[in-house]
Amino acid sequence: MAIGNHNHEAVCMRWKSGRRGAAPTAAVLAVAVLASLTTAVGGSPAAAAAPAPVIEIGDPASEVLASIQIIDATRRSVEDGGDTGPATGLQPPGTDEPLYVPADLVTDTSWTTEAAAVPDRTTDPRTNLVTPRTSVMYESAISAGLVRLSAVECVSGRAANPNSDHPGGRGCDFMYDPNSAAGVSAGWRAANWLVANQAALGVKYVIWQGMIWNARSRPGPWTVYTSSAYGCPNPANLTGCHYDHVHVSMY
Repeated sequence: MAIGNHNHEAVCMRWKSGRRGAAPTAAVLAVAVLASLTTAVGGSPAAAAAPAPVIEIGDPASEVLASIQIIDATRRSVEDGGDTGPATGLQPPGTDEPLYVPADLVTDTSWTTEAAAVPDRTTDPRTNLVTPRTSVMYESAISAGLVRLSAVECVSGRAANPNSDHPGGRGCDFMYDPNSAAGVSAGWRAANWLVANQAALGVKYVIWQGMIWNARSRPGPWTVYTSSAYGCPNPANLTGCHYDHVHVSMY
């Protein structure tokens, strides 16, 4: 299956069929993934194309396993009518170290636009819709034990911020206690998990504790979150500047 506009399963199968030899480098896998077949947003399989050429580029061996995990995770379809529950093959929750970005992080910013079409279990599923990609993300976070359903809010109005992804079903908030060390650590654990699985889930950016990580940085560090709408940075503004919740926006 494909997620977004990539057919990763075919790439993964090509590697498995030849796994007696040396494992492919992360760059080889990345090139093969990006050059593989696509799936149309409407759900119809794209026309078959010739196999992508394999280009050997030296990479640290530590990136290979991470790339394979990403390919396995992105087998799941959210645009061809597939399941919108928790994804498989994601990297598990790890460190709660503030501002952590893996040295071998692989990012993907080529995601296609999705329409909100899945009932939002975090607010009112009778009237509110999220994108399939957003649904997979929050269901995966809940399944991983990073947040409770009752502490997640996706679709909601944002009159003060016309650029918000919440009304369109592409943004979610994971609520944590900003006044406890345990709450702040739990928030960093969730934020770091979202960053680590960016290429598998289609994460656009993550905000927590007045800091933001953007997938377009490929992959850069966390930076100070600024907002004229909410007057950030401002640690006293717990909600507007994201000290009491992890915000995640999706492609």
